[in-house]
Amino acid sequence: MDYFKGVFLNSSIVVPTNVLTPLLANVTLSGNVIQQFEQAEISQTVIDLRNNNGADLVVVFTSNVAGDCGIAPTQHWINSSIPTTFIPNASGLDLRAKEDGYIALVDVDCDVDVAAHELGHLFGAGHVTGSGGTHPYLFDDSHADAQFFNIPPPINILINYRTVVSDTDDECVNQTFFCTLQPNFSTRSDHDNKKAVQTTALSVANYRQTPLILAAPTNIFGLLVGSCSPPPYDHHRIFWSEGGSNVAIDHFEVFYSQPPTGSYIYGWSKTFTSTDAYVVGLDARVKIRACTTTLCSALSNSSYLATWGCG
Repeated sequence: MDYFKGVFLNSSIVVPTNVLTPLLANVTLSGNVIQQFEQAEISQTVIDLRNNNGADLVVVFTSNVAGDCGIAPTQHWINSSIPTTFIPNASGLDLRAKEDGYIALVDVDCDVDVAAHELGHLFGAGHVTGSGGTHPYLFDDSHADAQFFNIPPPINILINYRTVVSDTDDECVNQTFFCTLQPNFSTRSDHDNKKAVQTTALSVANYRQTPLILAAPTNIFGLLVGSCSPPPYDHHRIFWSEGGSNVAIDHFEVFYSQPPTGSYIYGWSKTFTSTDAYVVGLDARVKIRACTTTLCSALSNSSYLATWGCG
């Protein structure tokens, strides 16, 4: 990510970013780069991690990738077969890619520039297969640039370089000197990656506009279903409300304190908003928390007192 930051700074692009601490996704990926990307894209674990952390873009780091070192397809700003353009809404944002153009996959065994390369794609920068070539990208992006140096004056020596969103060394074929990689975007007026990123950055920043709300359950209540049913248990049924989360709840976890003034310990989980509880020995107080596949809320503020009277 430091390399990615350097790419933006070297290109004089000011896009404030908040890079999260890398999170472990318990997902098994296999196959070539396209197969692993497709598996990651539909992984509920990856989707939940994105939603729960309010991430606009996601880079999935994997290993043992067959084929290319990374991939970040988007059919709206970068596509090799259909015309692409920036289509703003009433707020000036193009959010078409917020659910299908936000994810990149990178092989951790490859060079450090790969993540920056793929993130460039997610911002709308595309590459061509040769210097001066074109594709129907958001802008006409050829990324093999040149600099002239006088060594010594007045001898002009052409030094070629390619930027992080270049395709391969093929962009530099038939060049006199080696085409070195520079950690920046192309800023040529006729092939302008900088313009692409500056055009799309605000839209990308609004892919996830709503902060995560994972609320504790509320309105906990219950009733005694049967005393000494079966002996020596008292049978209670407990209900609650979800609490107002804006993320998908996977399950609820039931905690109890016995005696009711003690600490709470985990009991069991439910996928719906009610549970049966069997109490024996002492009264018990019950609290609930809501969980996604990766995160859980705090315990509910309110509780239900499940009494025991079957002596």
